[in-house]
Amino acid sequence: MKAIKENVLCTTESFAAYQFEGQNFNHPYHFHHQIEIVVILQSSGKLVVGDHIAPYQQGDIYILGSNLPHAFICSSRAKTAKSLVIQFERNCFGDQFFELPEFKSVNLLLEQAALGVKIVGNEQEAASLHHTIRKTCYSDGLDAIIHLLKLLNELSQIEHLETVLDKFHKTEYSFETHRLNNAINWIDTHYSQPIQLAEVAHLTSLTENAFCRAFKKATGKTFLQYLNDIRVHEAAQLLIESNRSVTDIAYDVGFTNISSFNRYFKKIKGVSPSDLRKQIFDLEESNVNQ
Repeated sequence: MKAIKENVLCTTESFAAYQFEGQNFNHPYHFHHQIEIVVILQSSGKLVVGDHIAPYQQGDIYILGSNLPHAFICSSRAKTAKSLVIQFERNCFGDQFFELPEFKSVNLLLEQAALGVKIVGNEQEAASLHHTIRKTCYSDGLDAIIHLLKLLNELSQIEHLETVLDKFHKTEYSFETHRLNNAINWIDTHYSQPIQLAEVAHLTSLTENAFCRAFKKATGKTFLQYLNDIRVHEAAQLLIESNRSVTDIAYDVGFTNISSFNRYFKKIKGVSPSDLRKQIFDLEESNVNQ
């Protein structure tokens, strides 16, 4: 399932806000440069975000970051798919607009959206958000901008958020762990190649034992866990976006043993590579047959 680039057509000069309604959500697995806020008014099924598959249902609110591949795939029981959609670029009101100090909490929310965010608020918060989203979609001109800013402020105040993707993709580096940045960036770039602990530790001018202790403290994972997490994530993405064999994908992301690949993949993703491929195939088939 290859992600397709979508060109968003703005209904206003600055951003797009509209209601979608159809027999199913007809957008394929896709990505776009705009940040997207979606509230499901009607329908249930599976949401595919990056390499992750999760159920969605009526009433759910999601924030999906720029260029994050995703698709809402309706279940066979869903008669109608209906949603409110808001799509905007981070610089839609000017390059420095969201850098103002008043938008600190909004910026934190938009950073989280890079992993996909599901809003988990109480009934009162949900009702207020639905109301503001409707106002944004059904207004135009300056009113639409005002409602969007109000919505972003409301969303940024919600205490309970769930990130859809694994948080290891967005490790925060403090001053005391900055010496690991070169090693972490190198692993992120060279994960598909044979990587030895000694060569990575050398990048930080630490002994292997000191590097392992510092790495675990900074990332919450051992060096090998972090490396395998990246390899499994990339493998899952390839399983979703291509028809290449599981074996070829395992070798391409850096595993040298299929048994190890299958074991690590199931440990991290909860399903085997073949089962993930089958889930994607079944979802595509059910979508085609609707």
